[in-house]
Amino acid sequence: MVYRISGICFVVAMIFLMVNPVDARWLIINTLPENASVLVDAVSAGLTPVRLEGNDGERMVVTVSLEPFADFVFEYVFEANRVMFIDLEQRVEVDEDTYWQRKTNANTLQIAHEPAKEPVMEPTHEPAEEPVEEPAGAQGGVNPDVRLVKPVLQEVTDPDPLPADLIGKQDKGISIFAVQIRRDGSVIDMKPMTEMPDDAIRLYLQRWVKTWKFNPATANGVSVEGVAQAKILFDLEKGSFAVPVLGVEKRVSMAGEVDTASDPEPEPLGEATAEETPVDEGMLGEATAEETPVDE
Repeated sequence: MVYRISGICFVVAMIFLMVNPVDARWLIINTLPENASVLVDAVSAGLTPVRLEGNDGERMVVTVSLEPFADFVFEYVFEANRVMFIDLEQRVEVDEDTYWQRKTNANTLQIAHEPAKEPVMEPTHEPAEEPVEEPAGAQGGVNPDVRLVKPVLQEVTDPDPLPADLIGKQDKGISIFAVQIRRDGSVIDMKPMTEMPDDAIRLYLQRWVKTWKFNPATANGVSVEGVAQAKILFDLEKGSFAVPVLGVEKRVSMAGEVDTASDPEPEPLGEATAEETPVDEGMLGEATAEETPVDE
């Protein structure tokens, strides 16, 4: 009797799954180098490789971090089961064959670069030759003696007036860009890492970010090109554009005027008198002998 009831329950469960298929999806993330930390909507998901699960159509912002490389940020929509391979050193997604090839090469290079045992030599009075340092990234590897520092946002300029096609819109949200930075701290190019509600908003924000100034990345104190993440909170209805990393908020009125919390308010203009408006003598120009008598 027990076996008959168990069999009936199994059949009912199978029929339920066939009629109501499970719409859960999963994403597996692998990275090179390995053991990168993964954040999902700012919540830790562990070290790679990780398996993320979500319902069909569910969205999440995924951040993959590993020092000294720049963060790899993207928005993922669960539509099908997928395995994702990321090369953090190159900041690109690669196919499975390339992933395993690079991983094998990295392991081979690591073995090849293990220091050989030093032979026992007779002491001499000749000075020993200084070893030649291998440059960072030689033969596809990373020199452990090179100290890399990420670029840091230094200054945010005022955004341009809102174009006509954005005035009156009520879109709001978060925009994240991967920004490529020159050695002098200026912006070369950028790539949006999150979906935008409108191409006009994306183009407007890209033009603004290109005017920002960064402290460039460095390798052993020498400026090098690097990649940083730019996060913007925008609210078109209020004309508000905030940069959380600097605690800066810029406001653009519908007339195109930029307002910031640090800008002083202009004083109201009134009728000036001689006592209210002192004259700056430096603005009068050079005086002549007739204009300026000399007191002997």
